[in-house]
Amino acid sequence: MDLKREFDQRIAAIHRLDKLTSSNESGENYMDIRRSELQAMADVFVGKDLDDIKFRQIDRLQVELHKAEDKLYQIYDAGKLTPEQYVESVNAAVSENLKKCEEILGEEDFIKLFGAPRSVAVGLMEKETFLRVHHSRRGEKAETYIDSSDDQNLIAGIIDYPGRAGTIRAHLARPDFNRRAGAVILVHGESGFDSHIREISRRFAKDGFIALAPDLLSRLADRERYGSAEDIDKAIKDLSEEAVAEDLNSAVTFLQKLDFCNGRIGLVGYSWGGKQSLNYVTKYENIDAVVLYYGANPDRVDAMQNISCPIMGHYAADDHESIIAPNWLPAAMAKFGKTFDMKIYEKARHGFDDSTNPERYHPEAAEDSWNRTIRFLKKNLHG
Repeated sequence: MDLKREFDQRIAAIHRLDKLTSSNESGENYMDIRRSELQAMADVFVGKDLDDIKFRQIDRLQVELHKAEDKLYQIYDAGKLTPEQYVESVNAAVSENLKKCEEILGEEDFIKLFGAPRSVAVGLMEKETFLRVHHSRRGEKAETYIDSSDDQNLIAGIIDYPGRAGTIRAHLARPDFNRRAGAVILVHGESGFDSHIREISRRFAKDGFIALAPDLLSRLADRERYGSAEDIDKAIKDLSEEAVAEDLNSAVTFLQKLDFCNGRIGLVGYSWGGKQSLNYVTKYENIDAVVLYYGANPDRVDAMQNISCPIMGHYAADDHESIIAPNWLPAAMAKFGKTFDMKIYEKARHGFDDSTNPERYHPEAAEDSWNRTIRFLKKNLHG
C-alpha cells in the first residue's frame, strides 16, 4: 500500500473518532484541524526518500496521542476531571508525545514535520486543548473568533466554573497570545446572560484582556425555565446581593488559577451589574479596578470606606433609573478618600453603550466611554 493511500485511510479513521468525541460544530472543527495536520504530514513525507519505519512510527505516535486525548476528554466530560486537570493532563501527553517524535526524527526533520521546534509546537497544541475543553456540557460550542479588521485571533466559548452553590456557566474570551494578561469579570444587567454581554467579552479580548462573563442565574435549579425577558429580569432582581457576591468571588478564584492570567482582575458592571460590582468591592479586596456603566449605589453610604481599588463610572444625563448614583457617589467616594473618575454623557440615555438597542444607543458616548474604560483598565490591570 502506498503511503498516500494509507494516510487517506488514516484520516477517515480519525474522522470517525472525532464524531464519537463530539457531534457539534466544535468537534467538526477539531476534526478539520486533525485532518489538516495529517495531510501536512503526508505532504512532507510522501515522495521523499525517508526511512519508512520512522514514518510509520510517527504515524503510530499520532494515533496513540489522539486516543489518549479522546480518553481524557471522556473522563473530563463525565465530570471526573476539572477543566484545569484536563488541560494539564492532555498537555503532558502532548509534550511527551512530541519528545518521542523528536527522538525518532531528529531536530531538523521534526521542524519540517511540525513547522516549529518542539517547544513551540507544544504551545500550538495547547491552544487546541483549550478549544476542546472550553465548551459547555450543555451542548454549546467553543469557537475561535478572528477579527477581520486586524486579523487578531481570539479564543472564546462557553465554559463552566465551580461556585459554592454549584456550577456556574460563563462566557470566556481571551487573546490568542503566549503572554499573561489582566482579566475582567463582566457583570451583566437585567437582560441577563445574553448575546450582547458575550459580544462585549470578545471585544475586551480583542483589546488584550481575558474576559469572563458569568451567567449569574446559574445557581437557580430551574434556570432553564426563565425564557422571556420579563422572567429573566424578575429572577435577576430577586437574587440576593450575598449570592451574587459569592458567585463573583468564585469567578475571581477561577481566573486566578489560569496560567494565562497575570493575577490582576477588574469588574465591569452594567446597570444592575453596576450596583452588584460596587457592592462586591465593599465586601472583598481581591479586585484591582472597577468600571460602572450606570447602576444604583450600594444601600449604605458608609460601606464605601471598605473599597480598596480605583473606580470609574459612566452615566447618562437622561437616566431616571440611575439618577441618584452620580448625584451623591462622588461625594461619598471623596469623603473616604477613594479614587473615583466619573463622566456624565449629555443627551445620552440609560444603556447608551448597547448597539443592539437603537432606541438607547448613543455612538459618541459609547465610543468615548469604551476608550476611557480601556485606558483605565490597562493602567490598573496590565501593570
